[in-house]
Amino acid sequence: VSTVPAYWARDFDDFATARHRFEEILRVFREQGDEASCSGALAQLAIIEAFTGHLERARHLADDALDFAHQTAQDTLINVALNSQGQVFARAGDLPSARAAAEEVLRRLEEQPDRTLDCMVRAVLGLTALSAGDFAEADRHFSLAEDTLAVTHNRAPASDRYHADHAEAASALGS
Repeated sequence: VSTVPAYWARDFDDFATARHRFEEILRVFREQGDEASCSGALAQLAIIEAFTGHLERARHLADDALDFAHQTAQDTLINVALNSQGQVFARAGDLPSARAAAEEVLRRLEEQPDRTLDCMVRAVLGLTALSAGDFAEADRHFSLAEDTLAVTHNRAPASDRYHADHAEAASALGS
């Protein structure tokens, strides 16, 4: 079972295919009794649902992702699920909850640094700040994400999806 086709579909805005593939992957994991792998698929489904405006379903999926990650004691997937919750909360306009989820990931990353997760959570904090009208703070977080991508030589904007928000924050600052 490969997640690559699901991620590619998501990254190319084919959300129906991405949803279908992640749901199929989740079904297979459950049939195999592989609860440890369920959290990541649920987190991705939550983000897809948030992107497509299905915020109630997105909340449930993000909560389930976090529950599975805690049940299986997977620190990385706990961070992924918290990031997913942050994305969902931010897109639903619950900025304090989005910020709290993202800041929890940053606290957790102090003990176990992870550049990819740092980049992901900076995108949530940037979106949260942008939504609150704090363009300088949004630009700061988006710039930190950019720095991470530069260090890791990752320039695939579709997977991170904050570049347009960064441009909006920079434009609002006159840059």
